[in-house]
Amino acid sequence: MAARKPAKILTPSELKGLKEEQNEITNTLKSLEVERVGSGTPAEQIDRGRLRAEAQRLGQAIESGTPKQLRGSTKDAMYNESKALAEKIQEGMCSRDEMRNPEKHSGAIGKHVEWEKRNKQNIERWKQIQRTLEHSDPTSSNIERLRRA
Repeated sequence: MAARKPAKILTPSELKGLKEEQNEITNTLKSLEVERVGSGTPAEQIDRGRLRAEAQRLGQAIESGTPKQLRGSTKDAMYNESKALAEKIQEGMCSRDEMRNPEKHSGAIGKHVEWEKRNKQNIERWKQIQRTLEHSDPTSSNIERLRRA
């Protein structure tokens, strides 16, 4: 049996959007129960089961996308992995000047594309760790934090 891929940790804005969507569906279901249906679609044509299933699916996505509370050695291990990944990612990373002024640095675009291909998995893992460790900071998983001047 194959190992299960860990759930993707969502950004605060992604979680907020899912929660808003879930609340909207829940409010629609509540208003249907009270029979306060607007002038749009007749109440009997609305598939309540489908709405409940969608609300449940959103709830599961929210739960799996929210980072779990970390403790002691697990948190330390993730932090150390993050530091090691950051060092690997920074190897060959274009500087801010190269990114802002590629016309002044011949080959900067090709260098960036190759760097990105080499580091795609490391970058994704680093972002997930950052979202787990610093979930309240929406900029924590921005790769630009690692770019040198």
